[in-house]
Amino acid sequence: MNYLTDMAKRLDVSDKVIFAGYLAEDEKFRCLSIANLYVMTSLHEGFGIVFMEAMNFGLPIVATNHGGQTDFLTNGENALFINVDDALECAKSIQKFIKDKRLYNKCSQNNRKKVKIFYADHIAAQYEEIFRMEIVKFVR
Repeated sequence: MNYLTDMAKRLDVSDKVIFAGYLAEDEKFRCLSIANLYVMTSLHEGFGIVFMEAMNFGLPIVATNHGGQTDFLTNGENALFINVDDALECAKSIQKFIKDKRLYNKCSQNNRKKVKIFYADHIAAQYEEIFRMEIVKFVR
């Protein structure tokens, strides 16, 4: 973390950046509730529950275009995708959300709506429907 702390000092942004490290659940959700954006530059993510958490708070997302998030995030609809290891593209996407309020609001609203399809009651209802259909097939 010293490298990042030193870089923040060199760039004169250390008063604007917090390297929080591990956060308890309640603190994590407090941070998400006051955030403006969610940025994930991982080389690869699986399903990525962190995206669901960000979506729940209506945060527009900047994420890499490689990994499980591409299955439920849509470029320009609820996120902006960037190439892996492209810091300049990441910065441009962040700036785009800052400057384009219409895009920001669209992605925020879409995330608040879309995350609901992953709620337990919705998923359970889908399973119940699948089971009903299979039972009908079996009984026939």
